Amino acid sequence: MDEYLVGRRFKELIGKSGKSQKEMAELLNTSTVLISNIVSGKRGLGPDIQRRLRELGFDVDWVLTGRRDINDGGKKGELIARYIV
Repeated sequence: MDEYLVGRRFKELIGKSGKSQKEMAELLNTSTVLISNIVSGKRGLGPDIQRRLRELGFDVDWVLTGRRDINDGGKKGELIARYIV
């Protein structure tokens, strides 16, 4: 898995959520340093972060692979928008 590409998609996910890296760290109950390291490609998206992102309704498979679930009809995006706002 290319940690650089995962980091770029994670950064995009954070941006589309309207949250800062600090706010995302708080949502995920982790440090801003870890979030920064993931975004920069220095660290991978560990299992605890993946689990928490899924619990919050984020498309972790897209972050990891770049592929979206075309069967959700955009519902994940709507869920995220409602939760994050």
